[in-house]
Amino acid sequence: MTDSTNIVKDFDCSNNNATVHSLLNVNTDAKCAEVVSWLTTGSFDTGVDDENGNDIIEYKFGAPIHTKPIVIDYASKSIVYLPTSDGILHAFDADTGAELWGYIPKELLHDVDKVKTN
Repeated sequence: MTDSTNIVKDFDCSNNNATVHSLLNVNTDAKCAEVVSWLTTGSFDTGVDDENGNDIIEYKFGAPIHTKPIVIDYASKSIVYLPTSDGILHAFDADTGAELWGYIPKELLHDVDKVKTN
């Protein structure tokens, strides 16, 4: 990983990558991978199974508290921008509701594990 990248999903959590561990404020490769997965998918395995033995997966999305979504029209496409309490600015396709991308400032990455846990 170089300082020029802003792509969290490309963070290398292997081999005790000190730079990535420091950015995410984690101590192990496993915790690093867990935080990166949560940031990029919004989900994590609770460690509990349902009655059929399937993993129970929790999905998290920061609360859009004290914010107002903004719709911007780009030619033939409308994009909804919404900041959330987990520090992420989300962009959604207004027609489909699909998330296009999320942005979190580098300065907030160190708190992600706390936000995920709480």
